[in-house]
Amino acid sequence: MVLAVGCVHPEGESEEYDGLYFRQNEMQTLANDLVGLPIYVEHMEDQKVGDVVHAWVGDDKRCYTMLETSGDDFPGILAGRMLHHGLCGDLSLGHTCRVDNSANMVIEKKPTEVSICEKGARENTHIYGVDGPQKTNRRYINNYKLRVSSKTDKTMATETVAPTPTSSDQTTTNVTAPKAATADQNSMMSQLLEQVKKLTEQNAKHKASAKTQADKYSKYEDQMAKEQELGKRKREQAVDGSIKDYFQRLIAKYQKELAPYEPELNQMVEGMKSNAAATPMVEALACCAAMSASSVTELEAAYQENKRLKTELEKNQTELKATLEPHFSQQNQRVQEVKVAASGSAGSDYASIFSTNAAPKYGKSAGMRETNPQMWTDLLKSAPKSNGMPTVEDFLSLKGNK
Repeated sequence: MVLAVGCVHPEGESEEYDGLYFRQNEMQTLANDLVGLPIYVEHMEDQKVGDVVHAWVGDDKRCYTMLETSGDDFPGILAGRMLHHGLCGDLSLGHTCRVDNSANMVIEKKPTEVSICEKGARENTHIYGVDGPQKTNRRYINNYKLRVSSKTDKTMATETVAPTPTSSDQTTTNVTAPKAATADQNSMMSQLLEQVKKLTEQNAKHKASAKTQADKYSKYEDQMAKEQELGKRKREQAVDGSIKDYFQRLIAKYQKELAPYEPELNQMVEGMKSNAAATPMVEALACCAAMSASSVTELEAAYQENKRLKTELEKNQTELKATLEPHFSQQNQRVQEVKVAASGSAGSDYASIFSTNAAPKYGKSAGMRETNPQMWTDLLKSAPKSNGMPTVEDFLSLKGNK
């Protein structure tokens, strides 16, 4: 396992930028999304060599990551040795982009992986530190040291092809490169120390939170242990009480079906005592045992209650049927037209009015003049000379006038 720290994305673009790179206001989101992503070599996604364990945005507005290679497989070990020998000196970010073709703009960017590579596609995306000393080996070329400064590269190329440079050039080369490397190392060390401080604080908070959670879980465990013990006692009481008696009655009644399995049934019932998952079955069997042990009085009361409910149900159904039946749907509910001959009796002056006999039924074509001509005549005689209907007093005074 090898730890390495490097820059995965240079300073972000401006807010007006629309492209595949990340803007500066997206850098913190990028850092958060990087944690946990896989690490590959030169974007060869068929061989994972490690994971991103930490990422942050530095004071220089660049995004840095801490990588951890795997130490239990060959690709991870090989990648770690490549980092130690400087064969991979840069980082490269792999990400996907969603483009809205109608608006012609990028609407989403999401990182998918980080690769260690010989040279990154973006500038200043170098690996600045690897845990443990880099072993010196003349068979490999330390590409990272060759890219410390462009002037160093030119000088080394000149040393390969041309004669030895002048003392002034050599002095410039020997002084400029260490200063640049020292500045980068000092900057990286300060940022790493700041990140270590933040991680230490976070770790302390996590430890305090973990201790609180452990205490809470300990209380829950004690409570669960008590509840389990209580449930076990309840199951034992139910099994040793009503359930065993219930099984004995069943076996006695169904000898042919259950008697051959009596030992197995007893073993199953005993096993329910210590099995918390058997609580529903114990409750169900206890209810069955209680039901089978009901007295004759309870059964009689239930039977009478059932009869009462049945009678009430039939009554309600009859009332409902009558309510849903349309009005005047029966023949005897309708008005019938009956034609009767007019009455001609005049035995008494008031017999036509105050008769105790039920009033006959007439059709809609017969009026008072046709049905009771005597009353019609009396009303006409009692009518005053003035306009309006006669009063009751005028009508009653006919007897005195006659």
